[in-house]
Amino acid sequence: MIHRLSLILFISSTCLGLLLRKSGWFPIDFIHPSFGDILWGVMTTALARLLLQKSTLTMAVITSIAFNVAIECSQLFHNPFMDGLRSIPGLGFVLGSSFLWSDIAAYLIGVVPQVLIEMFIQQKES
Repeated sequence: MIHRLSLILFISSTCLGLLLRKSGWFPIDFIHPSFGDILWGVMTTALARLLLQKSTLTMAVITSIAFNVAIECSQLFHNPFMDGLRSIPGLGFVLGSSFLWSDIAAYLIGVVPQVLIEMFIQQKES
């Protein structure tokens, strides 16, 4: 059950994030600038939960946060190699280009849906 919900969270956050980024579906003023980063946090946490199925929720959350912080910190480095990676369209999207503390806060907020859903499921099962 939890893994099915993680898959739904992963797919829905990925689709919504791509839709918002590529189509301009919502007016820019309507959405907070950090909404995409929150969706990224939701997506990476759900993905970590899917990939680490035999691990605890805590391990998936720590993995997701560590991954997101590492990616964000990599944005502090602008050398030819890193900038070359960023010039690749899909990889540039993942790696980003500028470090912001607010992005890290948004990633942390993005962890919350997975945690709340799993807590709700565990409470219902007991």
